[in-house]
Amino acid sequence: MARTRGGEAENPARDELLAVIAHELRSPVSSIVMSIESLRGVHVEGGIREAFDVIRRCADRILRLTEDLAEMADLQNGRFILRLETEDFAEIVAQSAAAASVLARERNIDVRVAIDDMPPVACDRDRISQVLANLLVNAFNVTEKGGTITVHAAVGKGEVVVEIIDNGPGIADADLPYVFDRYWRAKDVAYKGAGLGLAIAKAIIDAHHGRIWAESMPGAGSRFMVALPL
Repeated sequence: MARTRGGEAENPARDELLAVIAHELRSPVSSIVMSIESLRGVHVEGGIREAFDVIRRCADRILRLTEDLAEMADLQNGRFILRLETEDFAEIVAQSAAAASVLARERNIDVRVAIDDMPPVACDRDRISQVLANLLVNAFNVTEKGGTITVHAAVGKGEVVVEIIDNGPGIADADLPYVFDRYWRAKDVAYKGAGLGLAIAKAIIDAHHGRIWAESMPGAGSRFMVALPL
C-alpha cells in the first residue's frame, strides 16, 4: 500500500467514504447553523444564550470540516474547476489581510502589511483568497498574544510572491517536508485542525501552476510563501 510523505498509508476507500459522509453532512449542518443564527434576535436567559453560542461554535467547526473533506475529494477526483480572470493581485492580498483584522484585534496581534506595486495576474480570485485566508488563520493559531504576523507581496522573476510570516513556535526540521500532506498536523501546538487546510491550499496553487512552500526555524516562527506565474 502506498504511503504519503508523512508516513500515513494512502487509503482510497477511506477517502471516498469520508467524502460521501462530508457531502451528506453538509446540508443538515448548514441547516443547524442557519437555525441557530435565526435565534440571535430572540431574547433568552444568559445561560441559554451561552449554550447557543457553544452549539454555534461546534456546528461551525463541523461545517468547516465537512467542507474541507468534500473539497479535498473534489480536488482529488478532478471535479475542481478554476475560474480564471485577470485580477488585481495587490487588492486580493490587501483584502485578505484586512479580513484578518478582527482576529488581530481579538488576540492583540500586530499584523504588518507591505504590498509592492505589481501587474495584474490571471487567477481564480475566490480560490486565491481562500489560500491566503487559510495561511493567515494558521499564522494566528500559532502566534501568541502580543505577537506579530507579517504579510508581504512583491514581484519576483516572472511571478508574484506573497509571504506570510509568524513568530510562533516554528516547525521542526523533520516535519517541514510534510506540512502540505493530507491529515498532517503539528504535534507541538495547542491548535489541532483536521490537517486538510494546507493540502487544499497546495492543490489550489498547483492548479494555478504556481508554487507554495514553507520555511521555518524552531522557536523563531515560520514563513509560508505562495508564488503565481505572470
